[in-house]
Amino acid sequence: MWFTRPAAVALLVMMTGLPAMAQDIEIATLGHAPVMPPSGDSTELKRNFDANQAMMAQAGRKLGLTAGEFGQFKLAVEQGNASYGPVPRHLDKMTWAADGVVHTIAGVHIPARQMGFRVLVPKHDGSGNYIVYLPGKCGNLSYVFQPEHRIAEKPAFPQPHPLVASAQSFPAPQVPLVAATGVSGTTPAVSPIPPPPIPPIHHLNLLPLAAVVPFLFHGGSNVIPPPSGGTVVGPPPCP
Repeated sequence: MWFTRPAAVALLVMMTGLPAMAQDIEIATLGHAPVMPPSGDSTELKRNFDANQAMMAQAGRKLGLTAGEFGQFKLAVEQGNASYGPVPRHLDKMTWAADGVVHTIAGVHIPARQMGFRVLVPKHDGSGNYIVYLPGKCGNLSYVFQPEHRIAEKPAFPQPHPLVASAQSFPAPQVPLVAATGVSGTTPAVSPIPPPPIPPIHHLNLLPLAAVVPFLFHGGSNVIPPPSGGTVVGPPPCP
């Protein structure tokens, strides 16, 4: 980006601003309107940054960075914590300088395979992060903004339906004790239940068997049947 006069630059930005609403502004070549000289490593970056602090602070303000956000970027550069790597082709906002004045362009498409420095700077309101880039070829301070994507937390346990919750919290009714007679608050007298009757025990009379035992020892052939009167007669005398 090389311009001879700031007025011509402003006119060019106004002319390219309308199509920029639909697509990025195409930058064909970097290094024609640098904010600071090119930097190839962290040591050279720190040296160029120290020599152009006023221009870099102006570039930070023109990008919309707060003093605290620019301070975080500056500290990372001074401590050598700016990572070196590829710069994306799309940049949300980019600075350039002419006659000691810093300007900005929103929505820029730079040439491919550009290398530079990168610093992650959280936005002060917590809505996301600025990924601040310094292309090594031109030193034009730029950024890509990444909004914070927050996922709503789910409750650990499912909440019951309001009707179910109200039913669970309803107190249980207190039922008074009612006696069998139907009179509330009294306890009827309970008669003891008699034990079941014990069945009678029948004793076996063994006296009639005593008369039969002697005949069993002498043999059944000597048994004389009793007469019709029912009287039992003993065995006949021996001859």
